[in-house]
Amino acid sequence: MRLHLLGALLAVLLVALLPTAGYAANLDDQTTTYYLAADKDSSSGLALTQTPGTDKGFAPTAFVSEKPLTFVGPALTTDIAGGTWVLNLWTARLKSLASVKVEVLKIHVKGGQETVLGSSESALRATPHHHALYTVSVKVPATSLKDERLALRLTLTGGDVITIGFNGNDYDSNLVIVGPKPTTPPEGSLMTFTFRNCTNKYKDSEIYYTFNSGNPDSWVSLDKGLVVPCTEKHSARMYISLGGKPTSPGDHTYPQDFLEYNLDKSGMYVNTSQVDALVIPFTIELIDVSGRTQKMGFSESMPSMMAAFKKDAPDAFQRCLNGNRIVQPPDGPGVIQTNSPTICAGTNRGVDPNSPDAKNPDKWYQKMPYNWYSKFMHIHSINDFSYGFAYDDVYAQSSFIVSNHPRDMIVALYYNDAPGAKPVPATPEPPKELKALGTPKVCDVVVTDITCTPENPKPGDKVTLNAIVKNIGTAPTPEGVVIGVAFKVDGKVVAWSDNVSTALAPGATVTCSANGGPGWTAGEGKHNVLADVDNVDRFPELDKTNNQLEKTITIAAP
Repeated sequence: MRLHLLGALLAVLLVALLPTAGYAANLDDQTTTYYLAADKDSSSGLALTQTPGTDKGFAPTAFVSEKPLTFVGPALTTDIAGGTWVLNLWTARLKSLASVKVEVLKIHVKGGQETVLGSSESALRATPHHHALYTVSVKVPATSLKDERLALRLTLTGGDVITIGFNGNDYDSNLVIVGPKPTTPPEGSLMTFTFRNCTNKYKDSEIYYTFNSGNPDSWVSLDKGLVVPCTEKHSARMYISLGGKPTSPGDHTYPQDFLEYNLDKSGMYVNTSQVDALVIPFTIELIDVSGRTQKMGFSESMPSMMAAFKKDAPDAFQRCLNGNRIVQPPDGPGVIQTNSPTICAGTNRGVDPNSPDAKNPDKWYQKMPYNWYSKFMHIHSINDFSYGFAYDDVYAQSSFIVSNHPRDMIVALYYNDAPGAKPVPATPEPPKELKALGTPKVCDVVVTDITCTPENPKPGDKVTLNAIVKNIGTAPTPEGVVIGVAFKVDGKVVAWSDNVSTALAPGATVTCSANGGPGWTAGEGKHNVLADVDNVDRFPELDKTNNQLEKTITIAAP
């Protein structure tokens, strides 16, 4: 089976991201994390606190609407370093795209005078099946607080009313303030892996991991250390086993699963995979030095997922239940793991690969035949993203995430429900008096031109490709999120740009120059050059069909 990070889109994947939690314990001592919380003594009933909660489940909740929602912190007299602050926000299922204005302000204790320190507007993509985690960055200047309170204000600017959750534990919506000198990974490593044992069944001494499943002696138990420094590894897998050491990757004596990653100086590129099976529910939470986090995977127990599959799966898919695993069905109607990426994706999603529906997630998994196993994986995964079949990365629906400046990745392992666990309360619907607004404000990036450096290359010249990118949308691109561009020459990816992450205002342009990839050495003749902006879907846009521009470049003999 192919390693997804090495698939046809590996080079293209080095440009991207989407929805996303945060734990102060994994950030340096110059970082402050304020958790969103309920507070009956606050005038708004909402607060910012440095003490994380202990409850579980999607509660308490609040509703983001055109009526501003304000979380207020304690009174402070202190100096605060400026920088890019990060809001990690858990929401209930979003049936459609929405946009939110995020403001950081200070409020004087006595007079109530408000000063907006920074603001940002962000579009939140639809996640119709599962709770989702979004990250919004806000630039805040250095400031002094004199008997003033920090506050966070959320206002809906378009779309349906949003339900947010903030228990400070498993749904820990928070505001992260990063100091000027973030901690670097341990010497000799690029980042760390941090394990969390949430299995409610296995001791740390009974949980093993390895980076070389072919060597039975390479397995290490978690009681030897929960934090693992990581060095450069290409096209790698980390295997996990519960209850004992397997003798090989195919040894199913113990529950065994894996994640796939590529780690080098350009960043961390990682995904979970259910292409073969779901054996161990686990989440990956990638944290970079800014406090920005991204989270993918499964946090339900294995018994509950197997029970849900048995209850809901059509008869043809009941055979996917295999012992302690849920396995991929064999090829058949609506199920295929080979062929071209677009044909494979369309077939498994139940749409014509050549129709407009192939690019519209709202049309997928609607009419049999399709891969119901893959649909199940998406429904039960955080943010609705999963690798449910071999080419689930087509149109950016996989569990792939990237950090160009990683600090830590939390791998939280689940298996059984906690003893005496209370049922998760149902997520409340927004009150009827809170109305949906009009069209969300969303960015829309296009490539208006492709240029070369040098301007008129000759045969044998090493050429840097440049894309002129314009935002023709109604909102800026997200602050701190890369505006990535992949470059193809004559159908092959030769380079990419991932070093522009400043918000691009509506109507503004920016030049994205190639800074990674194998590169292109000019050859004599005509060449088809393609630039594809936001090719791996880092952020929502008004239109995803206008991201590419092709241009013929002629290299003449000297």
